[in-house]
Amino acid sequence: MYHHKLKMILGILLGIFMVIAFTASDVSANDINTMTQQLLSSGQVDPDTAARVNTYTALYQVKPGDTLWDIAYKYGTDWEIIAAMNNLSQNSIRPGQVLVLPVEREVVYTVQRGDFLNKIAGMFNVTVDEIARVNGIKNPNILAIGQELIIPGVQNSFPVASSDNTRLRSVATANRGSAVNFLWPCVGQITSTFGPRNNGFHHGLDIAAPRGVDVKAARSGRVEFAGWLNVYGRTVIINHGNGYQTLYAHNNQLLVREGQNVVAGERIATIGATGNATGPHVHFEVIVDGKRVDPMRFLRN
Repeated sequence: MYHHKLKMILGILLGIFMVIAFTASDVSANDINTMTQQLLSSGQVDPDTAARVNTYTALYQVKPGDTLWDIAYKYGTDWEIIAAMNNLSQNSIRPGQVLVLPVEREVVYTVQRGDFLNKIAGMFNVTVDEIARVNGIKNPNILAIGQELIIPGVQNSFPVASSDNTRLRSVATANRGSAVNFLWPCVGQITSTFGPRNNGFHHGLDIAAPRGVDVKAARSGRVEFAGWLNVYGRTVIINHGNGYQTLYAHNNQLLVREGQNVVAGERIATIGATGNATGPHVHFEVIVDGKRVDPMRFLRN
């Protein structure tokens, strides 16, 4: 009986400790940015890893006792995406190791006199519903002057009224309102994002990587197409059900066939530069009910 009570007390204390530890583990955007800059200036980061720091990534140095799960929880993302981004097949991290973490700079717009949600949505080429959902706005007709609105799925490349209009957020936060999440198709440097490009519009995410690197299924599904498409070159399209599809273009070699079932993370192709491509990379698209949307809204786990 004594041992049973002791186990119960220890279990309760452990639970309280975990709650306190998790509550204290929230990391601010400034902390993430400062940590990344310190690592870049420390000389401890190899050039290839340093080159992968961009709008969507930050750096973290593993501490003694860290696990991928701990790091993912602390930075509001998922351990699987950290593993994929750092070519880790299992939880085999070591103290001192520098990891690339998924983050995104979000655009924050400060409401001005005369603004209304339709006008703001038009400025950033997003929908009123998207802005309302991300910001928890129940009545889109009511805005307050000085109110800060997060603009979902937008790069900081638009003129906005606030002089301090960007901040870092975790990929988990970036996906608010997205019911489906996807793995990254490969590890590499983002060279082109979803949105206006030159005189047109880029409908996917370009991730550069060496020729022959594996391209992986972002989510389980059925291969709907595997073959050659004009402009796209060797292409794989996977149907994930419920109106969701993903497209992987410019591949060198296709490793799957039409009608084949694949699981998330399975090799489906290798990086190439077929079709209209200036260099080896994967062009990745997320398609929802026939409409191509920003993949960064779904890349979480």
